[in-house]
Amino acid sequence: MEQGDVLTIVSQMQGGKLYIDGEHIQYDFSRGAVLTIEACSTPLIAYVDPDCHQPFIDEARRKTSLWREVKKRLVSLF
Repeated sequence: MEQGDVLTIVSQMQGGKLYIDGEHIQYDFSRGAVLTIEACSTPLIAYVDPDCHQPFIDEARRKTSLWREVKKRLVSLF
């Protein structure tokens, strides 16, 4: 693609998905959805979805609170 070229993709899949940088960042892309990509002279350094790490943050919080509860119960035994 040359600078300014545009590529448009129209989904024909009922349950389509778009994946960015692996399966951890995904978007629904069902029938009729349109993706438009335009070539630019500036390279894309990084794409960061602000919500992509939320499942990992939630899991860490859950494990931390579980560990605190276990420690509290162990201390109460002694």
